[in-house]
Amino acid sequence: MSAPLLRLSCCGTVAGLLLLVLWLGGCDNTITPLADEADAFFAVHGFLDAGADTQFVRVEALRPFIMSTADTLDAAVKTTHLETGTEVTWRDSLVTLDDGAQGHLFFAVFAVEAPGTYRLDVMRRDGRGTRAVTRLPDPPHLSVAAPQGDTLQLSQAVTISGLPDPPLNFAMLYRVLSPASTEVDTFSIRYGNNSQPGPQGWQLDIFLKRDQRTILQFLKRPLSDTSVSLRGLGLEVQAPSVEWRDPTGAVNIEQGIGFFGAIGRYVLPWTLPPETVSTMGFVDGQ
Repeated sequence: MSAPLLRLSCCGTVAGLLLLVLWLGGCDNTITPLADEADAFFAVHGFLDAGADTQFVRVEALRPFIMSTADTLDAAVKTTHLETGTEVTWRDSLVTLDDGAQGHLFFAVFAVEAPGTYRLDVMRRDGRGTRAVTRLPDPPHLSVAAPQGDTLQLSQAVTISGLPDPPLNFAMLYRVLSPASTEVDTFSIRYGNNSQPGPQGWQLDIFLKRDQRTILQFLKRPLSDTSVSLRGLGLEVQAPSVEWRDPTGAVNIEQGIGFFGAIGRYVLPWTLPPETVSTMGFVDGQ
């Protein structure tokens, strides 16, 4: 069976995690106003994604006296990159919730830098509000073992180290050039989160020959074709911030409740020996 493959694609785990944090923020789409916590102003639910060009966070007022009408919210949202001081102002949008009510989903078009520390500020017009800080993990390190197998089953074990928490997802990225083509195609083959913990880090087997067959099938070329050129490969790693250890707890949120975290996305490249590329069935163009 071929591995799931997409051209220039990203794994669906992040989208699922966004649904998770929004679900955690409102299974019944409502949040009970607080009666005895005068310094809790907003509920926030969302995360920064280093693999996305648009970021999202849901915001809901916790105290009834700071809400004006059902479709407006006295809240201004911005993020600050604490290492560079760069500020981004977010825009409000109304979305329809499961019960038909309206909710406020703020969004901003910007790329998250990993590693990096970001502060989220959700402020009322009187200057009071909720704040949260999250940091994307530092880039992990990759070590590779010698390839094993033959033209039928060729694989390579890799180890990912330097991450404080288990990776969320893996994907192999292959850059290939087909005969008579002038454009290099990039393919993403999903590996899920099937790594195993080891003494040096998280261990994962890369099935090189299986991936080559999957790419040929997508290119609609016979499996016996050995004319496609391999221009490069790398392992994409999705790494969570520390807040994901307990997505139900607002461990990093001041004067509010909810969840705010981050996901780093790192591509760790390496070069295969020429004989391994030939065994895969590619032309070595690395």
